[in-house]
Amino acid sequence: KIDSLYPEYSSFVLNPKRYTTSEIQSTLSPEEVLVESVVSDSSCYLFFITKDDVVQRRIDGQDFSTLQNIVSTYHNNIGSGNSTKEDIFTISELFNKQDLSFLAGKKKLIIVPDGFLYKIPFEVLNINGKPLYENFSISYQYSYKLYLVLKEQGKNRTYQKDFVGVSFPVNETFASAERLCDDVIVSKLACTKKEIETIENIIGAKQTKSDLSAEQFSNQAGGSRIIHIASHACPDEENHQLSRIHFKDDFLTNYDISAMNLDADIAVLSACETGSGKILEGEGAMTIAKAFFQAGVHTNIVSLWKVDDCSTAQLMSYFYDHLYQGEDSDVALQNAKKDFLTNSHPQYHDPYYWAGFIHMGDTDPVFKTNSNTQYFYILISGLILISFSLLGYKKYTNIQAA
Repeated sequence: KIDSLYPEYSSFVLNPKRYTTSEIQSTLSPEEVLVESVVSDSSCYLFFITKDDVVQRRIDGQDFSTLQNIVSTYHNNIGSGNSTKEDIFTISELFNKQDLSFLAGKKKLIIVPDGFLYKIPFEVLNINGKPLYENFSISYQYSYKLYLVLKEQGKNRTYQKDFVGVSFPVNETFASAERLCDDVIVSKLACTKKEIETIENIIGAKQTKSDLSAEQFSNQAGGSRIIHIASHACPDEENHQLSRIHFKDDFLTNYDISAMNLDADIAVLSACETGSGKILEGEGAMTIAKAFFQAGVHTNIVSLWKVDDCSTAQLMSYFYDHLYQGEDSDVALQNAKKDFLTNSHPQYHDPYYWAGFIHMGDTDPVFKTNSNTQYFYILISGLILISFSLLGYKKYTNIQAA
């Protein structure tokens, strides 16, 4: 009966397909690298799968102990605003000892983390002499099989509306600097409403109200192509089902969210620690993002730590600039981070301000190449050709007259 009522669940959970290495390789483009990780009590195994090759690396012994300790230190330090330069250097050196020169020429990393590796954004690591974000777009997955399912399900879907945006109530005079959980009832935010308004301008959305209640969001989110929530979020390490994201009057827990029917192309969870949670063996990180996946969302942009309010709003504007141009969603986030570092004051170059947001799920474009932009360039090109033709004709007639 389950097979007939829930065929997708049955095929994915009850009768799972096992992919061979060659089948996985056939799904990869020449520029993609799948990175599968397995963490045990004493070792970390990394399997790099490209279209033509499989490379295995292992970090064990003292290097493994150091990696495990430093990743934990890094996550704690950056979450409390402390410097992480030494942590990044140490982690990078441990990976560079593995000889990763075969990554040269690749452009996309699809990372399936395990264990404590869920806690670090690989973008910040300096590999082969450069930060990874410079040369690679990076997406993170709960499993590669789920990634393929999400990409397949994302084809040829239709939506009732393009965008539902939520902003936590604003108070520019007395506002919290971070989108964290502490004293959430009184912690208004300065930049969330502007964040939603900027996104609406970029993508041409026609939403008139963003300070939605939990009930209003629940009623409006279904059938939306894009969901964007700029608010406070609170992961619960003891009971992940009680992790919650806040609205102006109330909150929704993971339990509430996972029971919804969303089926959105993308949910941008622009709040604190929406990609952070208790790590369960065989399940991965039990996060707010996972609840949105369970509700049917195909791509999530989530945060690994407590994020700054106004710099987050700026990063998101760059992200939607690139997303609306038709870029793959992982590439759009990569380029948004580059733009942020190029245009922001050096005091905001610390990874705390820009590296916390990561991409999870389907990497396909949310917007196909903007047809309006294409028509604009065709029109301009046509006008230029007409101008040159008229100038040529005028010159010809003048010669004939002479």
